[in-house]
Amino acid sequence: MQVTQHYPPFIGGVELGVKELSERLVQDGIQVEVICEREPGTETAEVINGVRVHRVKGFRLIRLRYDVARVAPRMLSAAAMNDADVLQVHSYGFFPTFASILSSKPTLIVTHSDPQASIYPLFDLLRAIPLKLCDRIVATTQAEKRHLVQRGAPARRIRVIPNGIALPAQTAPDASPTDGDAVILCVARLDIEHKGQDILLHAMQRVIREVPRARLWIVGTGRDERRLRGLADELAISSYVEFKGLVTEAEKTEMMKSARVFCVCPRTESFGRVYLEAMSYGLPIVTTDVGGVPEVVGDAATLVKPNDADAAASALIKVLTNDSLAAKMRTREMDRVREFELNPIVRSYEALYREMVE
Repeated sequence: MQVTQHYPPFIGGVELGVKELSERLVQDGIQVEVICEREPGTETAEVINGVRVHRVKGFRLIRLRYDVARVAPRMLSAAAMNDADVLQVHSYGFFPTFASILSSKPTLIVTHSDPQASIYPLFDLLRAIPLKLCDRIVATTQAEKRHLVQRGAPARRIRVIPNGIALPAQTAPDASPTDGDAVILCVARLDIEHKGQDILLHAMQRVIREVPRARLWIVGTGRDERRLRGLADELAISSYVEFKGLVTEAEKTEMMKSARVFCVCPRTESFGRVYLEAMSYGLPIVTTDVGGVPEVVGDAATLVKPNDADAAASALIKVLTNDSLAAKMRTREMDRVREFELNPIVRSYEALYREMVE
């Protein structure tokens, strides 16, 4: 049983990862049931590609950052009363991890977050409790594991299993498009404190001066959309920036195929599944050296210091004006992303499940 705050059609890296893992487990003959919060316009119960999905009512207790105060009481009974062999819950500090405390089944928490990032002092103490009570923990990077141990999680219970991706059938193009606009693509929740889109907007001021064809596409929604739009106006670059909002997976794929560079400037990041997506389409990446990002991109991306708009601008200009560099980055990315191919990662989870029930 997978217990997760959200599940597609809700769009997010965690949600897509849980979906891909669950569907691949079903292909291997493992029964999978998902309990998640119900989204508007969705069924309460349905089977999607062999995965039984049950959606329950959720609501916000109080308004807190990242919506960590959303609760779904029926997840409590699902965790406490089920016939699953293993209960797998997702996202450190969100309601599913608290619900897991009631389970008598072998319980696995996949944290999907940067434990180094403090949210609220009291909440930071409370969200560490499930980590101490569960049977196993999965961190997606070694950096995440280190921070979990600092939060009090028993190191002996932690396994490092990275997020995986089903590689597209189409291989990366030999070269990025060179005609028309030079598009910089940013796909991330509009959350300045976490994803740092404000740094990217400041960087665009200089990028536009040196690469007049440069355009920025910002994909995603979030609490800081109005603030970011205002910042684009204040910097006099709004005509070069398009806020695309939520897009479908097909639309996102087409954007990755047509863009010249992928760039997010996070201030904190545990993994970043979207980097795997960008690499799988041979899209050169510029991002910041924080959290687990270096473990994901390796030498296939250009890493800059966080909160440094000038460094981000220099890196973007270099990629946009140096076709040889962009080609080298594409080659490195296609080699790198194969290390995160989904099948071996699913096998690692299956081995962990067997270990937990033996």
